[in-house]
Amino acid sequence: MRFEHLIIGNSAAGVGAVEAIRPYSDGTIGMVSEEDNPPYSRPFIGHLLTGQDTFEEILYREPDFYRKNDVEFLGGERATSLDVERRVVELSDGRRIGFEDLLIATGGSPIMPPISGLRECSYTFTKAGDVLAIRKRVDSGEVQTAVVLGGGLIGIAATAALWERGVQTTVVELAPRILSSILDEDASQIVQSMLDERGVRTITSHTVGSVEGDRDSPKPLLDTGEPLDADLFIVAIGVRPRIELVSQTPIKTDRGIMVDHRMATNIRSIYAAGDCAQIYDFVRGSNVVLALWPTAYIGGMIAGSNMASNPVQSDWGTSMNAMSYFSQPVLSAGLYNPPDGEGGWTQVSEKRDGTYRKVVLRDGRIKGFILIGDVDKAGVLLQLMKSAVRIKKPRDLLSPDFGYAKLPSRERKRVWKEAGRIATP
Repeated sequence: MRFEHLIIGNSAAGVGAVEAIRPYSDGTIGMVSEEDNPPYSRPFIGHLLTGQDTFEEILYREPDFYRKNDVEFLGGERATSLDVERRVVELSDGRRIGFEDLLIATGGSPIMPPISGLRECSYTFTKAGDVLAIRKRVDSGEVQTAVVLGGGLIGIAATAALWERGVQTTVVELAPRILSSILDEDASQIVQSMLDERGVRTITSHTVGSVEGDRDSPKPLLDTGEPLDADLFIVAIGVRPRIELVSQTPIKTDRGIMVDHRMATNIRSIYAAGDCAQIYDFVRGSNVVLALWPTAYIGGMIAGSNMASNPVQSDWGTSMNAMSYFSQPVLSAGLYNPPDGEGGWTQVSEKRDGTYRKVVLRDGRIKGFILIGDVDKAGVLLQLMKSAVRIKKPRDLLSPDFGYAKLPSRERKRVWKEAGRIATP
């Protein structure tokens, strides 16, 4: 079996690639996926637990997506090895799949620290199957208490969903505060207050030392030896790029698979996108792993365009996290704290009535921001950051009437021209 275009991964990057390939190529497309189902929106899997959505309602594309795009879907299979010289991928069932060009979109895998009993006694919160299994137990009434290991993006999302289901939850976080990788101290404290008000116990600067029992009856112990009450134990420390497929190949890796502005690796006609890729961040000026849903889709789209001989490149990416905790929107982008010891950095912030806004600038150009509650200006701030507009009066950014109209005419026209641009020939 051989395909002109082979995609490993069935999530945002894979979908983006298919939708970019088809307008320019009628060549054969194969897609390998460990999950044997249509693509779904992973950021919304918590809705499966709360009952806000069914699985069908979080589908990212319709069930006939593959048929409509003439994609041969190889579901329930894992790519186990890659031979870049022979252009062959071997699957878990022993089949060998040839390709002319390849997109690696294997995503990330949950981080599981080497804690005794952790794997045997825990659930994760990264796939629909994980959450549906948790929901089944919650629906049965057997889950009254839970422990969530990890106070980051995934862990707090899981905690919020459990709270909505009436489950008394304890969060254990190794860092001194929750959400430390995406929020500053002030913003973190606001979310912490939300948890406190709802009776969620948060234990910071500690981890779980061991877990006994099994998934149905876990018995976690804090690293201090304190037993934690839990009918359910969730590990939500984060994810790491899945790069094991390329570990024995000449493809360059760092934390993730290294790619250029075309999402191309150092090996001809092999691309990577999504959580497994290390892409260019225009704020930091270097390649980093950006585990973000929109970033994955657009990265797949860039890769797919190049796979279909429609050359494009992009330098639009940076970290951006948008979430909602207890109906309160929380958003961060770029660098939320000025680096220590570097000159030229300024920041302006405002906190009032449960809202928080902060913008970080260097030499007058926006490098990052945090918004809680009042997120109306997020699109404007992001576009100004992407366009590297110099802001003469940073405090004006917090004004209720700040917008494009406040920019000088020439800058305003430049921003509007670049708005929405994600790729160039």
